[in-house]
Amino acid sequence: MNWDKARAFAKRAHKGQKRWDGEPFVTHPEAVATVIGEDYGYDSFEAQAAWLHDVVEDTNLTFQDLAFAGFDNQVIGIVSYLTKREGEAYLDYVRRVALQDEAREIKIADLTHNLSTSDDGKHKSLRDKWELAKFILESLD
Repeated sequence: MNWDKARAFAKRAHKGQKRWDGEPFVTHPEAVATVIGEDYGYDSFEAQAAWLHDVVEDTNLTFQDLAFAGFDNQVIGIVSYLTKREGEAYLDYVRRVALQDEAREIKIADLTHNLSTSDDGKHKSLRDKWELAKFILESLD
């Protein structure tokens, strides 16, 4: 039930957005949520947050919209850790994500998916940033 609600919300939120390979953007949160769902359970707060991890950062929706849609405060809290703030340095963001175990696990899955679907040549600087972030977050396990 919660999986379906988060999935439907993410699909609406990311409607029309594309990834660099032309695929619908929602394929990314779906891949991340699937990995997290396998670890935590598909109706878990963590899986819901994985579906929603890019909603506030990459759309015009807010944390209040998530609350209004009925998502639990725990889900919204995890999404908050995963949302890079405007003007926040990337390494400061990674350090903040590292403070929350569930957010760290979701971010590792996020980075793993981004790295597996990006082009070595076209996305070199992004890949370097993601690999460093993944190394930092995985070293905390």
